[in-house]
Amino acid sequence: QERTCGRMSLLALRAVTQRLHERVLLDAVDLLIEEDTRLALIGANGSGKTTLLRILTGELTPDEGERQVKRGLRIGVLEQTPKLPAAATLRDAVRAGFAHVADEEHDHAVDHELARFGLDDPECAPERLSEGELRRAALARLFLSAPHVFLLDEPTNQLDVFATDALEDRLLALRTPFVLVTHDRYFLDRVVTNIAELERGSLHLHDGTYGDYLAARAERLSHEERASSERASLLLRETVWMRRGAPARTTKQKARIARYEELVDAAPKGRTRELELELPPGPRLGSRVLALKGIGKSIGERTLLRALDLELAAGERIGIVGANGAGKSLLLAICAGDVAPDRGTREVGETVKLARLDAQRPGLNAANTVVQELAGHSDQITIGDRVLRAEGFLERFLFPGAMKHTLVGSLSGGERLRVLLAKLLIAGGNVLLLDEPTQDLDLSTLRALEEALLQFPGSALLVSHDRWFLDRIATRILYLDGAGGARLHYGDLSSLLEGLARERAEQLATKNVAAKKAAAPRDDAAPKRAKGLSSWEQRELDELLAKIPREEARLADFDAQLADPALYTARRAELPAIQSGRATLVSALETLYARWQVLEEKRG
Repeated sequence: QERTCGRMSLLALRAVTQRLHERVLLDAVDLLIEEDTRLALIGANGSGKTTLLRILTGELTPDEGERQVKRGLRIGVLEQTPKLPAAATLRDAVRAGFAHVADEEHDHAVDHELARFGLDDPECAPERLSEGELRRAALARLFLSAPHVFLLDEPTNQLDVFATDALEDRLLALRTPFVLVTHDRYFLDRVVTNIAELERGSLHLHDGTYGDYLAARAERLSHEERASSERASLLLRETVWMRRGAPARTTKQKARIARYEELVDAAPKGRTRELELELPPGPRLGSRVLALKGIGKSIGERTLLRALDLELAAGERIGIVGANGAGKSLLLAICAGDVAPDRGTREVGETVKLARLDAQRPGLNAANTVVQELAGHSDQITIGDRVLRAEGFLERFLFPGAMKHTLVGSLSGGERLRVLLAKLLIAGGNVLLLDEPTQDLDLSTLRALEEALLQFPGSALLVSHDRWFLDRIATRILYLDGAGGARLHYGDLSSLLEGLARERAEQLATKNVAAKKAAAPRDDAAPKRAKGLSSWEQRELDELLAKIPREEARLADFDAQLADPALYTARRAELPAIQSGRATLVSALETLYARWQVLEEKRG
């Protein structure tokens, strides 16, 4: 049933209940989408987030309750696996169905939107796109459709950090209301104003950032724990009384029986368990772990690695980043020994035992049950020198009861990844090669994986687009530029991205200045005040030209400190202050650059 909402309301769910077999996914859920809504929907894998989005879109009719929609509302939907209409070119596929960009004269709008997301060849065939490129194209098409509200299911999946930045900027600039499902904590921290957690069929709304949500959730769970403890004590006393076989003759006794039944009915549902993950150390690492020297690799005519030198030390965790197709997964395959480089050498320590998680998630037999996949026909699993019952081990990986005997082929992406993480644990390697380990994981499982990696005494190479994950886990960042170049960055991913953005801004500014100088007529006379500037603006410009190099020198000093390996070991207590000081300086420099550009443009 649909009916028009109030004047400021766009879309609403009222007392919506949805079941999956015997399980209640949504239990009398209310949700209101208004003109200023910027909501992230989070929850454990399988909690019903995508189901809730499908009800919001109108694709699924709930078992109970109603969906209310404003008359004439246009909803823009991004599905987990986006598709494009059949067309000869990417440009045709993106503009298909949109009257306001359908004519040839509006092709530039399509091309511009594609370029925002790093797609510079609008004439390419859509079937040649990778998954990440397909998602970027679908996002471009979605923004061109100019809906009144966005409903986005995992919009940052398969996006590199640069495309994710572009998506963030687009959402912030448009101010179109949205509901999105995401596990990207930096993304939701930057673009949303509210977080709704779906847990055990209920929707818990929290105002603010991801950090605000964590604090509020901890307080809520603590309150629930206290209330549950008090209820359990009372229920225990009443249960003891009931088991005595008390005769239900008097009004008082009947009232007490009724009270007991109310307590039973009000007993809280079992709280969703969280993953317990502990990575075994594997064999002790020696002084030499993994070293690459002069590694070069090309695919066809494209050089992805030119002359890469990289050494992984014991206990080190290096994050590998770059645009889609820059060669990150290829580099992991070279480190694993699965792909031979065109030139250069790979050296591996004698005690090294590699354990690998591939981005494509191979190595699972769809015909096996979960327990068969991990234990074969045994009822035991061996991890290092420990022998564990397979049933109990799988409980730790959130496969309770009958879930242990579910076919692997019918598992969700997040469930399959939990099986692979379990296999990784069983493998017991001391050097981990992890390709997109956070993809498809819910937030609680992400936190468990992060904690396990922080406690892991071995080494790791980590390919990931998850900035929060890498900022927390990686001790260094290796950036691949996609043209064969590589940069090893001492510090977190956020500071690397800030540096890359600043370099691009400086290059653009230098290019603009050079172009203006080339176009300006020669004047051999004494310099005069620029005609387009007032006297005070000229003084301000002169001051900026003197101040910017000084501030850039300070920034270089911060970067030198961040490049010192001792900062991450013996001087680790200084790290937060240095990172904070650098971030403040970067923000100030951006303001100076912006003002300098305004004055330069005015000067003409």
